[in-house]
Amino acid sequence: MPYSHQFVCLASSKKPYGRCIAGKLWGGENHGAWIRPVSNREHDSISDAERTYANGRTAQVRDLTTVTFSGLQNHPYQHENHLICHPPLWASQGQLSLNDIAQLEDHPETLWESGHHSRCGVNDRVPPESLNVRRQSLFLIRPDRVSVRVSAESAQWGNHRLKARASFSYNRIQYAFSVTDELAESHFIGLGAGTHQPEGITYFTVSLGDIDPNTGYAYKLVAAIL
Repeated sequence: MPYSHQFVCLASSKKPYGRCIAGKLWGGENHGAWIRPVSNREHDSISDAERTYANGRTAQVRDLTTVTFSGLQNHPYQHENHLICHPPLWASQGQLSLNDIAQLEDHPETLWESGHHSRCGVNDRVPPESLNVRRQSLFLIRPDRVSVRVSAESAQWGNHRLKARASFSYNRIQYAFSVTDELAESHFIGLGAGTHQPEGITYFTVSLGDIDPNTGYAYKLVAAIL
């Protein structure tokens, strides 16, 4: 039987063939629990058409959104995933402020397993042997000492596309995750290559993404900057 959930959108980040949308339930007995709407296609991404409201707007971060689902997805470790109905049924009830969202902050001890680094990252990936247990794969956190480096991380292989990577500390542990929040990434890339010191950041939504078929690792991402 189809069912609906109302949630505040806390991530709308880049993903192959669409977006990763995620948020926290707003109201009811499971208020504050994470939910991630997914499609039944490869990469599970949500297309622009699938996140469009009846008024023509698309779902954005801080929207209070209601979505109709067909059931849970059996993902190896992302326990928040729910399959959207087709045709998609999305409705908006306005936007929440950062003050409203403050009650939803998470306080994990660490951002998943530490000690596993990509070539340009710090504590930014989880090894294959740890990816067979369902767990929370999203957190809303307050980062400390944030900087964003813009560089062509794959230039030595002929790919000169600029990427944004956020360095920050959380609970006295240092991290450096790729930024997949499209608006934030565009902003920082627009500032040019180099290390930038942003102001006015309150929260990160961090996500444990899908398994990379080339490495077998799942990478940790900054899916939204609020």
